Amino acid sequence: MPGRRGEVDETGVVAHPYWPLFDIRVRTPRLELRPPTDEDLLALVDLIRRGIHEPTMMPFSNPWTDTPSPWLERQALQWNWRQRADWTKEGWALGFAVVVRDPEPTIVGVQDLFAKNFHLTGVAESGSWLGMEHQGKGIGKEMRAAILHFGFAGLRARWLETFAWEDNASSLGVTERLGYEPNGVEMDLRRNQGQVLRRYRMTRETWEQQRRRDIRIEGLEHCFDMFGLPQAVAGADACRGGWCVVTLPVDGDATVEVVDRFTKVATRQAKGQLGAVGVDIPIGLSDGPPRQCDIEARALLGDRRSSVFAAPVRPVLGARSFEQALSRSRAAGGVGLSTQSWNLVPKVGEVDRLLDPTRQGSIFECHPEAAFAAVHGVPMAHPKRSRPGRDERLATLRPLVPGIDALVVKPPGGAAVDDVLDAAVVALTARALLAGKARRLGERRHDAKGLVMEIVIPEAGAFP
Repeated sequence: MPGRRGEVDETGVVAHPYWPLFDIRVRTPRLELRPPTDEDLLALVDLIRRGIHEPTMMPFSNPWTDTPSPWLERQALQWNWRQRADWTKEGWALGFAVVVRDPEPTIVGVQDLFAKNFHLTGVAESGSWLGMEHQGKGIGKEMRAAILHFGFAGLRARWLETFAWEDNASSLGVTERLGYEPNGVEMDLRRNQGQVLRRYRMTRETWEQQRRRDIRIEGLEHCFDMFGLPQAVAGADACRGGWCVVTLPVDGDATVEVVDRFTKVATRQAKGQLGAVGVDIPIGLSDGPPRQCDIEARALLGDRRSSVFAAPVRPVLGARSFEQALSRSRAAGGVGLSTQSWNLVPKVGEVDRLLDPTRQGSIFECHPEAAFAAVHGVPMAHPKRSRPGRDERLATLRPLVPGIDALVVKPPGGAAVDDVLDAAVVALTARALLAGKARRLGERRHDAKGLVMEIVIPEAGAFP
């Protein structure tokens, strides 16, 4: 049974899997910053209608607040909708509704963060406004401190920038009290007149010296891919002790462990600790006909095609014995079931129970031999359990997986050397997937549960 909104259970996060930005919260002692829902937007446009600055003062480069009603309110809605529609990792604008929590939650303004190519530069720019009735209460400084915390602690920014007109004394005062340093002046048009704009910058070093310890961020861990930021990944391979799991962190050497249940790995991904998890187990099960992804994997591997065994059909999952599974397999697809496939049925069922279509983008099926062929350029020449097979796989991984030699010297209990190597190349595939450099085998046909029957491998040249 799914949990309440925002909880993590065995099926993962159940709030906003397709637009996880909605789940971000930045909390200070009295404020909450959250991406606005459409209901929040109605409250914001009402705040805009009541006024956010004196008519004689224009704090914005684009004098959008001069627009008469109802176009003012309509354009404000369109602006926020456009932020969602135009989002890419190369260019994004993240607006937060600012909520004063006590005595009752009240939306008081907006705090924005903008960036172009942030994943490459680490630089973003902030802007904000408050309803006039909420100004002069210290809210502006606190919400801007919150966005600094979000940028540096959350997004790991290199530096953050802001700006204000030369005559906007209140904004400039808050900027300087927060510790921003002057970063030049420029001329820009304001209501068709040239005016002086003062720019400021805060570096990570400056922020670290004065960072607040009473600000919390929630939900960001599920959004790193939307910002194009690196994430740890993992690969899992079924082994004697349960699951052999190799993790590739953002920095540093790979690690290996054996866990008894796959749910332990899936929960890490659900909590945002892993950006993606590849698993060497069939995901997406046919009701009868052979899976096209298996056929394509065998064709890719040539002489090593026998390493791709036929995935069990879905009716087999509930079988209580090999004889019953064999009968169900023949009834569904007209073919039998290998002992190897039957021995993996419990693990196939374990993964199948955890997944639904919303999670398959992050937990996916990979075949190690097909992945090795993609990374190496041609299929491996030797069986994986032979010494030459181990050596050629290790040579393929060595330039790409830091610390791989140490992992195979003494595999963890319950795993063999070939399990570690398989899990490592599956983890490498997860990294390729997050980088948009993965290839999908199969015709993207869905099974009865809605899962796609596909095998993911790195693209040729994914790791130059």
